[in-house]
Amino acid sequence: MKRPLPLQVILHVLCILTLLASMMLLSENTYAGSNEMTSQGRPMRWKSNTLISCMVNASGIPEFTGELQRLVVAGAMNDAFRAWTEIPEAAIRFGPLEAECAATQQTHASGVDGVNLVTFQDATTISFPPGVLAITLVSSSTATGEITDADILFNPDVSMKFSPIGGNNAIDLVAVAMHEIGHLLGLDHSGVYSSIMNPFTESDTGVSNRVLQSDDRITAAALYPAATFAAQSGTISGKITSSIGTSIKSAHVIAIEHPEGVPLASQLTNENGDYTLAGLPPGTYRVMVEPLNGPISLSNGWSSSFYSDGQANFATTFFGSLANPTLVSITAGQTANNVNIVLPPTPASMLNIDSLGTITSNAPGQFLYTYGPNPLYLPRGKLYQVFVAASNQTNDSNLSFSGAGITGGPTTGGTLPISGQPPIRQQTISISTDAGLGPSNLLLSNAASVSAIAGGIITTMNPTITLPIQEGAGLGTTLTPGEIIVINGSDLAFGRGIEGKEWALARPLPTWMGGVSVKIGNRFAPLFFVSPTQIKAMIPYETTGSSADITVLSGPGASGSPVTINLSPTAPGIFATNGDGTGQGAVLIGNEDIIAAPAGSVPGRVCRPAKRGERILIFATGLGPVTPAFPSGLAPAIGGAPVPVMTNKPQVRIGGQLIPAGNVEYAGLAPLYAGLYQVNVLLPDNVPTGNTVSVQLGTFEGQISNIVTIAINP
Repeated sequence: MKRPLPLQVILHVLCILTLLASMMLLSENTYAGSNEMTSQGRPMRWKSNTLISCMVNASGIPEFTGELQRLVVAGAMNDAFRAWTEIPEAAIRFGPLEAECAATQQTHASGVDGVNLVTFQDATTISFPPGVLAITLVSSSTATGEITDADILFNPDVSMKFSPIGGNNAIDLVAVAMHEIGHLLGLDHSGVYSSIMNPFTESDTGVSNRVLQSDDRITAAALYPAATFAAQSGTISGKITSSIGTSIKSAHVIAIEHPEGVPLASQLTNENGDYTLAGLPPGTYRVMVEPLNGPISLSNGWSSSFYSDGQANFATTFFGSLANPTLVSITAGQTANNVNIVLPPTPASMLNIDSLGTITSNAPGQFLYTYGPNPLYLPRGKLYQVFVAASNQTNDSNLSFSGAGITGGPTTGGTLPISGQPPIRQQTISISTDAGLGPSNLLLSNAASVSAIAGGIITTMNPTITLPIQEGAGLGTTLTPGEIIVINGSDLAFGRGIEGKEWALARPLPTWMGGVSVKIGNRFAPLFFVSPTQIKAMIPYETTGSSADITVLSGPGASGSPVTINLSPTAPGIFATNGDGTGQGAVLIGNEDIIAAPAGSVPGRVCRPAKRGERILIFATGLGPVTPAFPSGLAPAIGGAPVPVMTNKPQVRIGGQLIPAGNVEYAGLAPLYAGLYQVNVLLPDNVPTGNTVSVQLGTFEGQISNIVTIAINP
């Protein structure tokens, strides 16, 4: 046998939550496990309809120290906060984050000042345990659970390299922030591996899990329900007891959608063994109960010591039985009570999965093992060699998966090429091209026992790029840094929104939409639009060199094949009203929202011909360098950002006539718009007239744009 490639272990860093309120006892009817609780059994939450204000001190991240770079950091925090406000079933409001992160010079957290601070520089309020990325400090009323103050502290140790732009060998700032904001809202850790609130986070991958799964969304909605939440959802409640009738505390109870196999919501049982799974969409469910005995265990940062001394030495089972689960039907506005589960006797030798991973072959006889306690992000439409390392295995231990569209072959044994590791069980699985996106469960079972990893497999898009990649105005194939580009292909993003389309509504532009990021070179591209068949993005201004790789990522370690683009110094394109870069240009008259076109020629828009002596505004992409240098994704004149101008003004030809340089009054980035260039031209007295007068731009570097037309009257 040839020597295997070096073992790569995906490191996970425990994110500890420090809670200022005392937590010792729980009431009988509380939501447990996924919610932070007071000592009197009250869920911790902000007062209903509160506009939760947050102050962000964006200083302190190396490589992002300038004023404009701090706006990039603030924009990343904006993305993280916005993810929680976009839960349709929840009424969560952050202000003034709808527009921009409020900036502050405050560095240190205080639990009593009423300022909800996000800081990267506080090294004195708490002492960060080794390897801890961030800590959220929450103050609340012990009696009512109402949160009065919450501060998020990122570890200021420079070895904790956070990146808001997907830098290589860095920690994804947005993903960590999303997790911490969950704590700020009152959510505790989750035992579902796919959840953003699981106590581990991927590191050194550039991009981590940025998707709020149903477990996160339902828990948040139960705390902050939208007006229609209760009427449109149902509840499952019951009790978990041992085979001899004792109550089981801290059992992990999961509602699994049937037949899709999605772990939809979970809770931990209270001291009486009771649980409540609220906010479930109408449908049919299996209810599974499992011990939190690893890789996620009760010691993994649950904020209440009450949970940490619960029971974890029992066998996984289902309502009904392990072999024949009973289905539970849920209707809107109703509760399925008495879904009680009696655990089977604990076997003498109980299976327990320690880690899971994949095996890939880079060359004949050479294999790469990638594993850890994290879920596996697997693009659909492919084959995978999946394995688990587990204690107490037997030769009849078999892997199985709950998700629809996942099929597996025989389970076989093996060993990891590293000493001291338990044996593995492995299986080749196939994920169909139309498999449902999202998490499913992985189970390892034999005649005596079963071990489950809830949300252990996350099926993602399998993004495929169709060449060529085009610039977004004239649809040319010459590209440059700062260019708005169009990426066509298949399985590029979630099919959300109207007709499966999703537009960026925030500035700075997000770098994650529809379940994907686009990486160009060594950083994320700002995104304008995503759909399953098309992405509109921006080549970062910071991209250097004569070429760059473009990759669409759908999760940690999950991506499509990269494609390489060549880069030119400039690649000008003028926007047209038809979106194809031909015919009538998207050219405005003066500062009015009037298109320089024959009256009535553009449906839904006010049009008239421009006149000699009037000013027109030409909108374009790819015109080249600006000064001051401007971070990608920001919008000029928003949040204190300047309005950069072009280093070298372009040449403008109208009707084939070169316009005098003095008539080109402005050339630079368009105020309030990210990635868009604007050229203001005062029409000379001798400019050609007509309904289809040509307009073309040429750059200092010698490239010319597509040709569009405008209407000009004498």
